Amino acid sequence: MACTTAVLNDSFLFSWPKDLMILDSLLIVHDSYLQTTSLHIFRKSDGTHLKSFGAKGRGPGELIGINSVNTNYDGSITVFDLTGNKIILFDIVSVLLDRKPCFTEYPIPTAPNRIKQVLRHKNEFIVKGNDDKMRYGFWNPSAQTCHDLYTAYPQLSDDPEANWSLTDYAVRVRLSPDGKMLAGATYIGGVLELFDISENGLHPRAARYFFEPRCEYLEGARPRWVQPVPESVIGFEDLYLTDDAIYGLVWGVEKSEMADSKPQLFRFDPNGNPTTAYTLSDEVLETIAVDNDGTIYGAGCDSEGRYKLCRYTPSANPAVSAN
Repeated sequence: MACTTAVLNDSFLFSWPKDLMILDSLLIVHDSYLQTTSLHIFRKSDGTHLKSFGAKGRGPGELIGINSVNTNYDGSITVFDLTGNKIILFDIVSVLLDRKPCFTEYPIPTAPNRIKQVLRHKNEFIVKGNDDKMRYGFWNPSAQTCHDLYTAYPQLSDDPEANWSLTDYAVRVRLSPDGKMLAGATYIGGVLELFDISENGLHPRAARYFFEPRCEYLEGARPRWVQPVPESVIGFEDLYLTDDAIYGLVWGVEKSEMADSKPQLFRFDPNGNPTTAYTLSDEVLETIAVDNDGTIYGAGCDSEGRYKLCRYTPSANPAVSAN
């Protein structure tokens, strides 16, 4: 499906946008690389930069190593600082109005294994671990305990440690706005897993295996950890969920070919089947977000390495089926 492109902002000094979020009339970009602040608010209609926040540091409300950022139903965003092992909820209205305090912080003192990503779900948090002690679980901030652990893994390798690291290496994990579905998509091999969420935890809905997960072990790592090789087919660069669809930026090429390629945007149905391929502009997108009306927003760089924040409006022509 062809899209009409509108450049919203090409003057902000992006350094490496990693997450893009829609919150009512706002776009929020996580870009902490070479920045003094980590999160940046733009007006959705015209791309005007409104405010940057999330100072770097180890103090309250400060961030060192962000590993996941997600929007919440109540006008806040969830930021997980992997280095500080803490969750911070930022209230965006308070941030814009310079109202103190603008955040709530939750240190995570104990967990079955190392927590890598966090998403808010009702009054708790869905947490992603890094081995078979806890792949996913629900963390209760009041009791500071994890419950309803999910430990199963897709069988991508005969080696259990390879399974753990393949589903953890640069994986994207997102929650649908209604809180009923969780999706995870891998960078190596492009595996898309979908889970239904109930009061009893996560329940597998579907899994789609798009490419062979070619990789090698990182020398000396214990437990074993994989890394891509030139022959690795790169899968998902980013993932975004609406209540009725999944959107993914997918490379679909070997790592050695990435310099001459760009990821393509696909729409998947709620069972993970690709239904639509979008033709966007020449920007190499690194992160995307999709509004309720199907309007697509993306941050990426052009052929000269200049970063842009853009809006892509799908045409009224019939969808083009993805292969």
